[in-house]
Amino acid sequence: MFRRAEELTDDPLQVYLVGLKLLAETLADAQAERPGCIVATFIYQDQQFDRRVRGILREMTETWRAQFLARIEAIAAVHPPRVAIDLQDLADMLMSTVDGGIVVAKALGRPRLLESQILAYRTFVRTVFLGVPA
Repeated sequence: MFRRAEELTDDPLQVYLVGLKLLAETLADAQAERPGCIVATFIYQDQQFDRRVRGILREMTETWRAQFLARIEAIAAVHPPRVAIDLQDLADMLMSTVDGGIVVAKALGRPRLLESQILAYRTFVRTVFLGVPA
C-alpha cells in the first residue's frame, strides 16, 4: 500500500497519509470478512508456540517497526514535527492502533471501527507534521 502511495506522490508525508488511507480501506474490508488477527493470537498465546514461531513473530514486528520508522524519519526530514514527539513512538503507534483496533472492533462487534482508528491516527500524523488546520 505504501509502495503504491509512492507511485502517486514524491512527498514523504503525502506518501504516508495516502498509504494510511489505503491501509484503512484494506483492513476495513478484511475485518468485515474475517474479523480477528492471527498475529495478535500468536502474540497473546505465545506460550502455545515454540521459540522458532515466537522468533518469527518478533522479527516480523521489528521489520514493520523499522519500515514505519524509516517513513516517519523521511517525513521529519522534509516536514519537521510541530510538537515534541519521539518518532519511534509515532511509528509504534501505528502498530498499536491496528492491533488495538482489531481487538476493540471484535469486542464491540463493529468491524469498521479499525478503519476509523487508522484514519484518526492519520489525522494525528498530519497534525504532528503540519500543525492544526486553520
